[in-house]
Amino acid sequence: MPRVADGLAAFDRMAALGLDLAERLGGQLVDDGGRPASRASLARERQNLEAIYARMAARGIPAGGDRALRLFA
Repeated sequence: MPRVADGLAAFDRMAALGLDLAERLGGQLVDDGGRPASRASLARERQNLEAIYARMAARGIPAGGDRALRLFA
């Protein structure tokens, strides 16, 4: 996500799509550790991303910018 200029919007779209697909298909959305993902857990992950983006911006590394692209290559 640090390589994406508007990563929070991308995360929101990804989370919404995942939850919608799981609901429509009768499945379950899980995280990268195989644990069930809920709206609450996704909200916590979004908060973590917000903090990461804020720290990056404070150091002059805007997400999706040239420096971020080089740093996270």
